[in-house]
Amino acid sequence: MRPTFVNFMSVAFVGGLAATAGAQSFPWTTLSPTNAPSPRERVGSATDGSVIYLYGGQVGTSTIPYANLLAFDGIDWTELTAAGAGAGPRSSPVMGWDSARGKLVVFGGKGDAASWNNRLQDTWEWDSVNGWVQRSPSTVPDKRWLTNGVYVPGFGVVFHGGNAEDSSGTVYFDNQTWAFDGVDWSVIATGPARHNGTLVYRAGVHDLLYFGGTAGSGNLSETWRLDLSGTPTWSQVVTATQPTSDNATGGPGLIGATGYTNEVTGNVVVHGGQGNGGPPSRLTWEFDGSDWADISHPASPNVRNAPGQWLAATQHGYALCGNSSNVARDWTQEHEWCPGTTTTYGSGCPGTGGVVPTISIGGCPIPGSAVTISIADGLGGSTALLLFGLGQGNAPIGGGCSLLLSGVFGPTLSIPLGGVGAGAGSTQFGGPLPAGTSGVTITFQAFVLDAASPVGGSATHGVQMDIG
Repeated sequence: MRPTFVNFMSVAFVGGLAATAGAQSFPWTTLSPTNAPSPRERVGSATDGSVIYLYGGQVGTSTIPYANLLAFDGIDWTELTAAGAGAGPRSSPVMGWDSARGKLVVFGGKGDAASWNNRLQDTWEWDSVNGWVQRSPSTVPDKRWLTNGVYVPGFGVVFHGGNAEDSSGTVYFDNQTWAFDGVDWSVIATGPARHNGTLVYRAGVHDLLYFGGTAGSGNLSETWRLDLSGTPTWSQVVTATQPTSDNATGGPGLIGATGYTNEVTGNVVVHGGQGNGGPPSRLTWEFDGSDWADISHPASPNVRNAPGQWLAATQHGYALCGNSSNVARDWTQEHEWCPGTTTTYGSGCPGTGGVVPTISIGGCPIPGSAVTISIADGLGGSTALLLFGLGQGNAPIGGGCSLLLSGVFGPTLSIPLGGVGAGAGSTQFGGPLPAGTSGVTITFQAFVLDAASPVGGSATHGVQMDIG
């Protein structure tokens, strides 16, 4: 290497941290698993963190619901029990995975083998050893459907409200919050009378959030919170922004929307649903604890009645089956997301072959995740020396090359470039990004060693990584 290049490599660290902010929009992508569920909507869903469970569902308003249990591992679906082998056919049941006991809990729903119109109030459990077992709690909620369940540590499987029917046959919208601890059902709170809304649990603040639904006159856009830190108490969260449908003709409000809590950010995501008028929505909304923000992507489809789950194993949210354009779907939709960004800037300089090498970053730059630095179009059989800084720069170093970093560390990594001619190589950058680095900016540039080059090598452009 020539002296100018050596001097550049020894530039010391100066400067500080640069923070970035701003929400991004990512689409819901329809996956193509080999063994997709048959088309249906209003399925029951739950997750144990490793897989998502799906049970039941319906097609149309008179078809007897499905009765099979399936599991999705982030790649494909596996049928765990065939139709009729367990809790029987039902649509829109309460369903949750009791992590403390290792049991899948299913309660209520609508439909049975005799008549689709029957509301149910039976309680079932499933695990991989015992299969389906019907439970006989001494206290049982009224028959109901159009409500979803979540697991809450210390309480068990919890649901709120629903389209209920009492022992006299009177149908009503329930305002109670029920929990099943593995032995019995109990009311833990009373709140707004709702059905067909979206209920999620936020582990970071130990509360439940209920959005939307209806009380019988129009679809609502209210957000309610159940604080579980003491005596469970519901209170309305008044937000400046009210999620709605892109097709609504009658004001904000949604029923049958997909919902999940992003366990990395702690934010709640709601997608699709039926607004007040028009076809299902294609919009996506995010709640940060105080207000909702529109994070919609134009490539996302319209959908309703597609329950959502966050799958810890893949760090993604999913929407299951659902109805789009009045057709039941077999969809498994994954919500792409990455609060961090990577952007390229500046220009590199060529080596002896006249080719400018390139640098790119793969993976999502968020705390806890790893990113991969890749070099392409370098000198085959050579080595790329990777530097990183804390900001962009532009300092000429000779031969048409520039140092594009400020606050430089380095060199930090040596990346072998395989092949002959145009070489390529990659490496993981320091393992998972540490906790507490959200908002930090890191810049990268690589130099490919080339003894025949006038300046001892070639250089890539710069790439900036903003950790989300």
